[in-house]
Amino acid sequence: MEGEDDETEEEAVDRIRGEISDRYDTDMQVIAQLQNTLEDLNIPRIMIDASRKPKVVFYSLCQQLRSITDFRMSLFSQCLAVRARQANEMLARGYKQSSRFGRWDPVELEQGCAIQPYQAPGRLTYPVVFRAHTYFMSSLENRQKFMDNPLHYLKLASPPPVVPVKLAIVGPPKSGKTMLARRLERDHGIVCLSAGEAVRQFMVEFPTSNLTKEMDTHLKAGVTLPDALVVEALEAIMLSQRCQTRGYVLDGYPNTIEQVKLMTELCIIPVQIIELTLSAKEVHWRGTADRHSPDRSLPLHDSAPILDVRLSSYKRNIDVVRSHYQKEHRNWNILEGNRSKWWLNDKCAQLMNEQLKTAQHYLEKRTVGDAASIFGLCVSPDECKNRLGEFSHFCPVSLATKHELVDCSFETTMKFTQSTGPGITS
Repeated sequence: MEGEDDETEEEAVDRIRGEISDRYDTDMQVIAQLQNTLEDLNIPRIMIDASRKPKVVFYSLCQQLRSITDFRMSLFSQCLAVRARQANEMLARGYKQSSRFGRWDPVELEQGCAIQPYQAPGRLTYPVVFRAHTYFMSSLENRQKFMDNPLHYLKLASPPPVVPVKLAIVGPPKSGKTMLARRLERDHGIVCLSAGEAVRQFMVEFPTSNLTKEMDTHLKAGVTLPDALVVEALEAIMLSQRCQTRGYVLDGYPNTIEQVKLMTELCIIPVQIIELTLSAKEVHWRGTADRHSPDRSLPLHDSAPILDVRLSSYKRNIDVVRSHYQKEHRNWNILEGNRSKWWLNDKCAQLMNEQLKTAQHYLEKRTVGDAASIFGLCVSPDECKNRLGEFSHFCPVSLATKHELVDCSFETTMKFTQSTGPGITS
């Protein structure tokens, strides 16, 4: 009787398989019901292939959950990506409000960018609507970062004050000054100005002015315009709204110390001056390549003899100009002109960003009444001397804490000089 109740191995295997199959079917039904419930609640589902190695499964799970763990604070926040036209219409009609960031990109602000994104007709912007406000991003990547974690970027400080860029690019002929200036104008919205363009633009915008008549007299006589007239035209063009808000880049100007003095008298002082260096051999090689370029339609004054004259004139005058700016404003930067155009553009953008950060930090400190460093603001030694406070060149901190008079007049770079309002303290 006992032998009849014994279960064979095959029967046991079949029984266990049946139990596992029934349990699997039951679990799948429960999972299907749970998935339907989660879908009704708009809760996302993550699919992981559990047949792979445990390490691979764990890594895949972490990657899938990254959007939840990294952006936990914004888990239940929802953003809406809209077109620039729709965003502007909603702002104009009052459906949405502009955020405290204005046209600044919050993602770029977090990355330390001090240059306000350039937004103009024809340039793509990527607005995002979050709650009652509209935010403007400068790229698709930045928009996605903001939409993933909007509450993180809302905790950032308000954007700094807008400071115009004041840049000048000088160098020998064929060193790439104009190309670099045009790229900066295209990418950042600053105005590219050369001496010739400033004169032409002034004569078109102010045809009846005395300055235009005087310049027209010189041009009809076939003589070179005096530097004084060119600088006056340059000053007038710099009063435009775009120059005052976005800034300017001078293309190949100034070239002589006389031009520098005239500009200084009219308070035209570039905060950063970039000198592109290039050997004479490279100048002539580029001149030859330009003369034989198939894209060239009109002849230019860049024959070999003319390039020699221009290069000789540049070398004769540039040393004095460089010495003046290095001594007075410490704003001279030398870059290799034979580097790639992308490297030069990135380096110039980096210098611009550093300059704007320094100016913005100074303005923020002075707005709240705190002392602020003037290092990097192109303050000349004479101006610093005329504005010295009651402590003159002596350090007030050493006097207050150690009761010592420490003379700081030997420090000519103004690295530790602070502005406290009308006076300057070392």
